Amino acid sequence: MMRFVFAWVWRARWSCVLLALAAAQAAAQDPLRIGRNAGPSAMLADGSEQVLKTAYARLGVSTKFEEYPLLRSLVLADAGMIDGDNMRIVEVTAQYPNLVRVDVPVNHVEITAYALAPCPHLKDWTDLDGKRVGHIRGVLAVERRLGRAVPVAADNMSDLFRMLEKGMVDVAVGTGRETDGEMRRRNDKRLCKVNGVLERVPLYHHLNKKHAALAARLTEELRQMQARGEIEEILKRVNAGGR
Repeated sequence: MMRFVFAWVWRARWSCVLLALAAAQAAAQDPLRIGRNAGPSAMLADGSEQVLKTAYARLGVSTKFEEYPLLRSLVLADAGMIDGDNMRIVEVTAQYPNLVRVDVPVNHVEITAYALAPCPHLKDWTDLDGKRVGHIRGVLAVERRLGRAVPVAADNMSDLFRMLEKGMVDVAVGTGRETDGEMRRRNDKRLCKVNGVLERVPLYHHLNKKHAALAARLTEELRQMQARGEIEEILKRVNAGGR
């Protein structure tokens, strides 16, 4: 009788161990959930996503990119409800302390300005001081740099140019190729793009701090990709319409 009880207990314990191992293995195989946006910076997000997919695949880590509004992705990643955010400016870690920055840029955003003809001469951000400047709400690369300008937020590209066309703002500030595309779609001959770039801002992948060890591994992989020129090649391919 005792032998039967012992065998039953042993089998029960072994079953629990097997279940725990199976659960741990399933958890380990769950893809890393990374927030990205499908709005004003979607073209940039596509390039960054491909860079990160390549790097994570080499580390044997599967990923799932999920679309959220610009700021919501950051909030969810900071709270640990998703694992990370696709691409952000360097300053976000000061506001979201639970995020760890991967210190190799996965993309860059070129900040460009637009106005009604004749186009003003704008050399840098200080030339916007005192002007009513339209910008897309939640694009931190712009919001954090407006300084002494009078910011006027728009919810999307269409609203941004509508404000400019109606004289509600003096200048509209956007994100290079994406904003260029909206200006072309409007086909309004009064619109002009200011010569040059206000700033080329690097964008970094961020992970929740529970993935700090993974962030260190990913940093090294991205550093090697950067040294080989691979990141730039991926971005060029995506920008040209490839994957």
